[in-house]
Amino acid sequence: MFSSTPGISPLEEATRALLAVWHRARRTVAGHLSPVQLDAMEVVADLPGITLGELAEELHTLPSSASRLCDRLESASLLKRAPALADRRQIALHLTPDGADLLNELHQRRNSDIQAVLEHLTAVERAQLQHGLNAFARHAHRAAQPYSHEPVSAPLRRLPQPDA
Repeated sequence: MFSSTPGISPLEEATRALLAVWHRARRTVAGHLSPVQLDAMEVVADLPGITLGELAEELHTLPSSASRLCDRLESASLLKRAPALADRRQIALHLTPDGADLLNELHQRRNSDIQAVLEHLTAVERAQLQHGLNAFARHAHRAAQPYSHEPVSAPLRRLPQPDA
């Protein structure tokens, strides 16, 4: 099944394989961005108009660090800041069209890379994987999450089925 690496559990090897596929898209599409920059962009995409302070909380970082992160994303034309509608003293964050395009391309590439692997699984293996991932998601709330803007107890979307 997997090559056995001393000291590495089969679950860790499987997780590494999944993450390798997941991160391949980041390196291909957004290799010029750090993982935390992409995390910030994902949060802003999911919560348009989030304030700088709220972003810092979501990323579990200091507001000054979040501000410098946003400086870099803004200078790359991926993020824009504007006064918040509710409180003009606050700074609201939004992706630029280029930022939204980059995330869209990243998501498409990830889906394509995952689909390429799923095509090699049988229908039973895909169902087992879906069942296991759903169970994992239901129980993941007990673990620390880098940011959590969606309930982790929600079931995962169904795995895409390869074209027959």
